[in-house]
Amino acid sequence: MGMFDHIKCNVKLPKKANFVKSDDHEYQTKDLDCDCSSYEIRQEGLFGPDGKIENHPSEIDFYDSNTVMYANGYSFTRDGEDDEFVSYKAVLSDGKLSTIILDEYTSEVSLSSSDYWRLEKELPKPVKNQFVIPGIGQEFFRAFGSPGSFGFSLEKLILVAITDKDICYRDSNGRLGVVEVSFSHSLFNSKHELAAFDDAMKERYQKIKERLAGMLADKVAARSQK
Repeated sequence: MGMFDHIKCNVKLPKKANFVKSDDHEYQTKDLDCDCSSYEIRQEGLFGPDGKIENHPSEIDFYDSNTVMYANGYSFTRDGEDDEFVSYKAVLSDGKLSTIILDEYTSEVSLSSSDYWRLEKELPKPVKNQFVIPGIGQEFFRAFGSPGSFGFSLEKLILVAITDKDICYRDSNGRLGVVEVSFSHSLFNSKHELAAFDDAMKERYQKIKERLAGMLADKVAARSQK
């Protein structure tokens, strides 16, 4: 998401999300300095820690969401409440607040983060074969990203030297590099071994995704019957 600033609004908002329980709620904005500073919108204008700010944008977008995590193509909230996102636009003129506009509001049925972690335990990850350090001059493979996930790739390496802590290699472009022995979980002895582990991870990913879809469907159905 990058850096942002915190901002409060002591003016009545056009609509409040259900997760906003206080008039002192802090939203986020990327329209100011983006250094985690704190601001406040009042009818008299924009204020910072040192008082009123005169030099500011004429429009300030601020927003928030109760999403606590994303996984397997779904978003999750803390206790399974609806996943909400709300965004406002504050319009300032002549140093004062002119109006606040509801820019966007979405609400979707969601599951709790504990639902996801329960599935993680019920469907344990496949066990990776232990990496066996090859001989000098022999090839091995390093995985980038997480097998079974988007953006996963591999790189063929040639062993150059080995110490108690480090594995020294040469990549396909002839460049030398080092990977710590303790990070051997990302190393594989063959493409076949890596592909098999990747397939097993993808199968697990799909099972979790299907279980989550079913849980969401049940929740929607139960709500519609009330």
